Amino acid sequence: MKKASLSVNRSGIHGFGVFSRTKIKKGAFIAELNGSRIVYETTIHGQSNRYENWIGIGKNTWIDPVDEFQYLNHSCKPNAGFKGARTLKLYALQDIEPNTEITIDYATTEEDPDYCFENMEPEHPYHRRFVGPVQSLPRDVYERYLPFIPTHFKKVYENAVLLKNNGSQTVHNKSV
Repeated sequence: MKKASLSVNRSGIHGFGVFSRTKIKKGAFIAELNGSRIVYETTIHGQSNRYENWIGIGKNTWIDPVDEFQYLNHSCKPNAGFKGARTLKLYALQDIEPNTEITIDYATTEEDPDYCFENMEPEHPYHRRFVGPVQSLPRDVYERYLPFIPTHFKKVYENAVLLKNNGSQTVHNKSV
């Protein structure tokens, strides 16, 4: 799969961000996450917020991005999402126009119950004032993101939220 044409520019969300140089169609592959694999167990409250550029790929396992993904910003109305297990690939959740910032919902790559930050993006219908781990996502938001939530975090959500609230009911992946 060919990586989309991306650039790093000043962001209206936070510092710098990743931007598309060309139009990216809904469902299209954007890029594969590259970087150092980090295995780290958080043992102190608040530690999971300490390494803001790390992107979760599994239990106590993150990638410390070496490319433009270190500038990937959060949005509660993201236009991209990760898919995969041991390696993550980023896909467009909607059509992305040229010079548009590419964003993800940070909750989709975090499971630590202590993970939380105040969301400073402008208010919109999907805005959540505080962003926590994947199991804090409202069910409709979780379903809207499918199938673009990494495999491990889908399991965490289903075990923590769906199975406890609805017996053995699971969410079915939606195709893009």
